[in-house]
Amino acid sequence: MINSSENRYYDFICNNWTDIENSVIGGITTKEINFFVRSIYQAPIKDIKKIEGRGNSRLYKVTTSVSDSFVLKEYPDLLIDSRKRLITEVEAFKAVEIFNKTPKVVAFDEQKNIALYEWIEGVHLSKINDKHIIEALNFIEDIQSIKHKERYKFASEACLSAEQLFSQINSRLDKVSSVDNNDLKDFVNLIFKPLWSKVLVWSKKHWPEDNLVNDLPEFVQALSPSDFGFHNALLMDDGTLCFLDFEYFGRDDPVKLMADFVWHPGMDLDISQKVRWLKGALNIFKKDPNIYSRFHAAWPLYGLRWSLILLNEFLEDGWHKRLYANSDLKHQHSNKLEEQLNKARAICEQIQMANMECPYI
Repeated sequence: MINSSENRYYDFICNNWTDIENSVIGGITTKEINFFVRSIYQAPIKDIKKIEGRGNSRLYKVTTSVSDSFVLKEYPDLLIDSRKRLITEVEAFKAVEIFNKTPKVVAFDEQKNIALYEWIEGVHLSKINDKHIIEALNFIEDIQSIKHKERYKFASEACLSAEQLFSQINSRLDKVSSVDNNDLKDFVNLIFKPLWSKVLVWSKKHWPEDNLVNDLPEFVQALSPSDFGFHNALLMDDGTLCFLDFEYFGRDDPVKLMADFVWHPGMDLDISQKVRWLKGALNIFKKDPNIYSRFHAAWPLYGLRWSLILLNEFLEDGWHKRLYANSDLKHQHSNKLEEQLNKARAICEQIQMANMECPYI
């Protein structure tokens, strides 16, 4: 690339069209967003505002001239993330629409990788109450009643056997171990790997033998939003919740749904709320004869998995996804790395202190 005013050459490497566009002609403009909206929804646009800090996708609030509001969601470039998030989310929202707990699909274009959803007027939860736990449990129970669940694909990174979960942890560990960062290497070698060795032996011993390698039978698989929790919910004016972000929806082991809910670093649940969630979830999936023993063996494993997920910011592609959704983060990288590493350490300490036993059941 040439800077004509200074006659200098600059090199940059891009592996997707989004980076090429941003580097050569700049980021997406309001005029282009207007064009995107008009291509899938015929209405004069009054206002467009970017919504910062939402996961890995770009969001915009779109207001029409008749004061209708929508959310335009621009999903990550498929060269950055090959998962077809748009189709997964659109199909999921249509499937659960009957429960009136999610935004309605207005329009979408798979080629442009964009979708238009109903605008939900609400706020993020500032304080989680027991009634919110109950509402979340009721929603999960409701979606299990969807007919022909076998038609749905597996959730993103579904774990249908112990071996699949072991493999996912090892895969993430390999990626993190390849990063040239001294603080990260110390954590991996001195804290994570020794604990991982202990947990692996312990979990294999307690996991039901018929599911160590073999997939969970279809009749006990659950339909799961996957990235489910109050971090992906809005509190509406009537006091009820609307659940968002179903990009990873699909069939999965209900144990993964249960464990992710209590381990997710984006939620601040107290002990009694974690107990209530797990008690309620075990009741929803009580027809599964091994649900308790499988969760018992899986709890520390999902904790370790989350500690590695927290370290995605150390990976080039993981940090790139964050910047794609929120460019303001580019000046906060070093602070973010330290913060994520501290959170990962805290999870490992919790597993060690609990001696691998979940303290909430």
